[in-house]
Amino acid sequence: MHNQSFALKFAFALATAGLFGASSASATTHYRFTQDGYADGALVIGTFSGTDVNSDGTLLYHVDMGSGASLGELTSFSMSFSGNSLMTPFSVGMGDLNVLSYVLGSGGLGDVISEGIEVVGLQYFYATGEGPLGDEGPGGIVASFIAPFGGDRSPNVARVTIVPDGSVTLPMFALSCGALTLGSRVIRRK
Repeated sequence: MHNQSFALKFAFALATAGLFGASSASATTHYRFTQDGYADGALVIGTFSGTDVNSDGTLLYHVDMGSGASLGELTSFSMSFSGNSLMTPFSVGMGDLNVLSYVLGSGGLGDVISEGIEVVGLQYFYATGEGPLGDEGPGGIVASFIAPFGGDRSPNVARVTIVPDGSVTLPMFALSCGALTLGSRVIRRK
């Protein structure tokens, strides 16, 4: 009887730990964005990850221009432009990002005034959304500050999709299910 009681408590503890682990592992959400509409079929493709720390429904990141300190809820960012006859291909990362604002659950990035991305690197520039572009609309702009100088514009909103991350969540969920199964077997023996 004592062993069954201990086994049941242990199974319950494992299940609880597994479920909490699964929920905390999925706290950081990964996103992919694409933007077409550039000349010659060129594309912007990128990813970002973050956690809505203050639960306001928006992922927000910006760099304080005075101190250079990064503030916000992003943990990673990367973006690539495929290149075309007007602009060379390029890629940028988190170090080049100035601003990113994304309303969670919206399918587009930059279709409302509070959303957008602004990348101002040493060599390249990318902006999308009504936030960074203002009256120019929700499309995107790419530009080069180095030779060969160039630039292009898309009228389209960047589309955002969630990237499923089962690398930790799935094993933790499986552990929880196994622990619950073990616990139910102990209960049936009583």
